[in-house]
Amino acid sequence: AAPAKKEEVKQAAEAALAAIPAEVKATEKMWRAAPRGKGTREALAMIKEEIERTAAMQSQVQAALEGGDYLGAQQKAQEINGKLKSLQNELQR
Repeated sequence: AAPAKKEEVKQAAEAALAAIPAEVKATEKMWRAAPRGKGTREALAMIKEEIERTAAMQSQVQAALEGGDYLGAQQKAQEINGKLKSLQNELQR
């Protein structure tokens, strides 16, 4: 049962990692479409930096996968996707 569970976790981690680029692209698209105004420049600049930092964390997921830490990779990928969803929600306001 353990090898099957390990493979299941590995596949879930790989799927979560594969979803990150699309989420990054969607978040960046929303960022570009966000209204620009006097009070929003700084906030949008901070969001852009956060998108870039979050996207850069993909390498940590890949390294965890390559190192056999499938559960850690899955958790990190879910964290990244959650952060991107949070940024999307913020941009919709």
